[in-house]
Amino acid sequence: MSPKNPIPKILIAEDSEILNNMLRDFFEENGYEVVQAFDGAECKLVFLREQPDIAFIDIQMPKVDGIEALRFIKEKRPRTLVVVMTAWGSEQLAVSAMKAGADDYINKPFNMGDVLSLAVKLLDSRRVGEENVRLKKKVHRTERYLAHLTKIINEALITTDPTGKIQFANRAACDIWGYSLEELKDKDIHFLIRGEARTLLYRDLVRDTMQKGRLGGEFHFRKKDNSTFPGYLSTSVIKDDGRARGIVVVVADLTRLHAIETRLKQSEKLASLGKVVEGVA
Repeated sequence: MSPKNPIPKILIAEDSEILNNMLRDFFEENGYEVVQAFDGAECKLVFLREQPDIAFIDIQMPKVDGIEALRFIKEKRPRTLVVVMTAWGSEQLAVSAMKAGADDYINKPFNMGDVLSLAVKLLDSRRVGEENVRLKKKVHRTERYLAHLTKIINEALITTDPTGKIQFANRAACDIWGYSLEELKDKDIHFLIRGEARTLLYRDLVRDTMQKGRLGGEFHFRKKDNSTFPGYLSTSVIKDDGRARGIVVVVADLTRLHAIETRLKQSEKLASLGKVVEGVA
């Protein structure tokens, strides 16, 4: 197997040498690595040395009983799966083992196929559970990172549902337009694009974005205090499982850029006027 899918290691702790060896041979035939212990004290030592993925422990062993061995394993390495093996009719012991942390139990005598099926089920369940935890942590880290980005970027970022109702606006959007997030929530996105700006833009920003996939251009927008500002708008469709869930709108405030351009033009005019005056002189 590849390093990503290592061979599962199984600890068999059973004082019956015949049953212990039978289980060893059966699991090895099915591709598992097996380590053995023949009493409870040895079970602890082998566990610490081998760190198995799953342990099959006889609940009644000499020196240290199975319940104590179970508690020891779960305390040292909760990730290790533990199945206790009990004699037929020892349901009370099985219940005690489950309360002590056992992942499952199996009654003797048992079918070898049932033992293998139980091992496969438990290992698969743990793998899926650990993968879900890993993915949730990754998603949580990504969400925190994106949330941080939406706070620190200077561009306005707004998302809507498929009907154009605003679902989210970052800090920059609220600062630029002068509205709070509560004031923007569930409002139609077009109320931010008023008068001449909306006429020059598109009659239906959401519909046209959905049809074309994305839009972009430089326009003037009207703030809450009725003043206007120049900005570059770009939109794109938000998709989930191939379905359009809304649009995202990004607007960069171009006020400072326009002011710089205006000053540059004035400087150019003054420079030209200076040359004219110099020529006249």
